[in-house]
Amino acid sequence: MIVRESGGIPFKAGLEVHTAAEESYEAAAIASHPTVRSCAVRCRDSVSLAACRRASSRHRTVQLPLILSIRSVAPALALGNAVILKPDPRTAVCGGVVSRSSVRRGGLPAGVFSVLPGGADVGEALVMDPLIRIIAFTGSTAAGPRRRALAAQHLKRVHLELAGTRR
Repeated sequence: MIVRESGGIPFKAGLEVHTAAEESYEAAAIASHPTVRSCAVRCRDSVSLAACRRASSRHRTVQLPLILSIRSVAPALALGNAVILKPDPRTAVCGGVVSRSSVRRGGLPAGVFSVLPGGADVGEALVMDPLIRIIAFTGSTAAGPRRRALAAQHLKRVHLELAGTRR
Protein backbone atom coordinates (compact mmCIF):
# COMPACT_ATOMS: atom_id res chain seq x y z
CA MET A 1 0.00 0.00 0.00
CA ILE A 2 2.85 2.41 0.71
CA VAL A 3 4.23 1.90 -2.81
CA ARG A 4 0.82 2.16 -4.45
CA GLU A 5 -0.60 5.03 -2.42
CA SER A 6 2.44 7.28 -1.93
CA GLY A 7 4.54 6.39 -4.96
CA GLY A 8 7.44 5.23 -2.80
CA ILE A 9 9.86 2.55 -3.89
CA PRO A 10 9.72 -0.92 -2.28
CA PHE A 11 12.89 -0.24 -0.26
CA LYS A 12 11.33 2.89 1.23
CA ALA A 13 8.15 0.98 2.03
CA GLY A 14 10.17 -1.71 3.79
CA LEU A 15 12.04 0.94 5.75
CA GLU A 16 8.79 2.55 6.87
CA VAL A 17 7.24 -0.76 7.90
CA HIS A 18 10.36 -1.84 9.81
CA THR A 19 10.65 1.53 11.60
CA ALA A 20 6.95 1.59 12.45
CA ALA A 21 7.23 -1.91 13.91
CA GLU A 22 10.29 -0.99 15.97
CA GLU A 23 8.60 2.12 17.34
CA SER A 24 5.53 0.05 18.21
CA TYR A 25 7.67 -2.44 20.13
CA GLU A 26 9.32 0.43 22.00
CA ALA A 27 5.96 1.99 22.83
CA ALA A 28 4.58 -1.34 24.04
CA ALA A 29 7.50 -1.65 26.47
CA ILE A 30 6.71 1.70 28.10
CA ALA A 31 3.72 0.20 29.92
CA SER A 32 5.95 -2.23 31.82
CA HIS A 33 8.17 0.48 33.30
CA PRO A 34 7.28 1.77 36.75
CA THR A 35 6.19 5.37 36.70
CA VAL A 36 5.57 6.11 40.38
CA ARG A 37 8.02 5.81 43.23
CA SER A 38 6.90 6.07 46.79
CA CYS A 39 8.96 6.49 49.93
CA ALA A 40 8.41 7.32 53.56
CA VAL A 41 9.27 10.81 54.70
CA ARG A 42 10.76 11.01 58.17
CA CYS A 43 8.35 11.89 60.90
CA ARG A 44 8.85 15.26 62.46
CA ASP A 45 9.14 15.68 66.22
CA SER A 46 6.08 13.54 66.78
CA VAL A 47 5.84 9.79 67.04
CA SER A 48 2.25 9.90 65.85
CA LEU A 49 1.62 8.06 62.59
CA ALA A 50 -0.57 10.97 61.53
CA ALA A 51 2.51 13.17 61.50
CA CYS A 52 4.32 10.81 59.11
CA ARG A 53 3.79 11.28 55.41
CA ARG A 54 4.66 9.54 52.21
CA ALA A 55 6.16 11.23 49.23
CA SER A 56 5.91 10.06 45.67
CA SER A 57 7.49 11.11 42.44
CA ARG A 58 6.39 10.35 38.94
CA HIS A 59 8.92 9.79 36.19
CA ARG A 60 7.70 10.87 32.80
CA THR A 61 9.83 10.91 29.69
CA VAL A 62 9.68 14.38 28.27
CA GLN A 63 11.99 13.97 25.32
CA LEU A 64 13.20 11.25 23.01
CA PRO A 65 15.74 13.36 21.12
CA LEU A 66 17.57 10.65 19.19
CA ILE A 67 14.37 8.95 18.03
CA LEU A 68 12.66 12.24 17.18
CA SER A 69 15.59 13.42 15.08
CA ILE A 70 16.33 10.16 13.28
CA ARG A 71 12.66 9.69 12.33
CA SER A 72 12.91 12.74 10.09
CA VAL A 73 16.56 12.45 9.12
CA ALA A 74 16.87 8.78 8.13
CA PRO A 75 14.09 8.66 5.51
CA ALA A 76 15.22 11.95 3.97
CA LEU A 77 18.81 10.72 3.65
CA ALA A 78 17.70 7.32 2.37
CA LEU A 79 15.83 9.05 -0.44
CA GLY A 80 18.88 11.08 -1.47
CA ASN A 81 18.17 14.40 0.22
CA ALA A 82 20.64 16.62 2.02
CA VAL A 83 19.54 17.42 5.58
CA ILE A 84 20.17 20.21 8.08
CA LEU A 85 19.07 19.21 11.57
CA LYS A 86 18.44 21.89 14.19
CA PRO A 87 18.07 19.92 17.41
CA ASP A 88 16.48 21.16 20.59
CA PRO A 89 19.19 23.23 22.32
CA ARG A 90 18.68 21.22 25.53
CA THR A 91 19.60 17.97 23.76
CA ALA A 92 21.92 19.04 20.94
CA VAL A 93 24.38 16.19 21.49
CA CYS A 94 22.06 13.19 21.83
CA GLY A 95 19.50 14.69 19.45
CA GLY A 96 21.92 15.82 16.77
CA VAL A 97 25.64 15.19 17.13
CA VAL A 98 25.14 11.46 17.82
CA SER A 99 23.00 11.09 14.67
CA ARG A 100 25.57 12.93 12.56
CA SER A 101 28.43 10.82 13.92
CA SER A 102 26.51 7.61 13.26
CA VAL A 103 25.73 8.37 9.62
CA ARG A 104 29.28 9.59 8.97
CA ARG A 105 30.65 6.32 10.35
CA GLY A 106 28.21 4.59 8.01
CA GLY A 107 29.88 6.25 5.02
CA LEU A 108 27.65 9.25 4.28
CA PRO A 109 29.69 11.92 2.48
CA ALA A 110 30.54 15.08 4.41
CA GLY A 111 28.11 17.94 3.88
CA VAL A 112 25.06 15.77 3.17
CA PHE A 113 23.92 15.82 6.80
CA SER A 114 24.65 18.83 8.96
CA VAL A 115 23.71 19.69 12.53
CA LEU A 116 23.05 23.33 13.33
CA PRO A 117 22.56 23.88 17.06
CA GLY A 118 20.80 26.95 18.33
CA GLY A 119 17.57 28.39 19.60
CA ALA A 120 14.30 29.44 18.01
CA ASP A 121 16.04 32.21 16.04
CA VAL A 122 18.15 29.60 14.22
CA GLY A 123 15.04 27.57 13.44
CA GLU A 124 13.29 30.62 12.03
CA ALA A 125 16.31 31.46 9.88
CA LEU A 126 16.22 27.95 8.42
CA VAL A 127 12.51 28.29 7.64
CA MET A 128 13.15 31.60 5.85
CA ASP A 129 16.21 30.40 3.89
CA PRO A 130 15.27 30.23 0.18
CA LEU A 131 17.50 27.18 -0.42
CA ILE A 132 15.56 25.02 2.04
CA ARG A 133 12.39 23.64 0.44
CA ILE A 134 10.88 21.36 3.10
CA ILE A 135 10.59 21.88 6.86
CA ALA A 136 9.96 19.02 9.30
CA PHE A 137 9.29 20.43 12.76
CA THR A 138 8.85 18.46 15.97
CA GLY A 139 7.95 20.59 18.94
CA SER A 140 5.32 22.16 21.11
CA THR A 141 1.76 23.01 20.19
CA ALA A 142 2.65 26.64 20.90
CA ALA A 143 5.64 26.85 18.54
CA GLY A 144 4.18 24.72 15.74
CA PRO A 145 1.62 27.19 14.39
CA ARG A 146 4.28 29.92 14.26
CA ARG A 147 6.55 27.64 12.19
CA ARG A 148 3.64 26.70 9.94
CA ALA A 149 2.72 30.35 9.31
CA LEU A 150 6.33 31.30 8.61
CA ALA A 151 6.75 28.36 6.22
CA ALA A 152 3.54 29.34 4.43
CA GLN A 153 4.81 32.90 3.96
CA HIS A 154 7.85 31.44 2.20
CA LEU A 155 5.81 28.87 0.22
CA LYS A 156 7.48 25.85 1.78
CA ARG A 157 6.17 22.38 2.42
CA VAL A 158 5.98 21.74 6.13
CA HIS A 159 5.46 18.68 8.30
CA LEU A 160 4.56 19.32 11.94
CA GLU A 161 4.64 16.84 14.80
CA LEU A 162 3.30 18.69 17.80
CA ALA A 163 2.96 17.67 21.41
CA GLY A 164 3.44 19.04 24.87
CA THR A 165 1.92 21.89 26.73
CA ARG A 166 1.24 25.38 25.54
CA ARG A 167 3.56 27.93 27.04
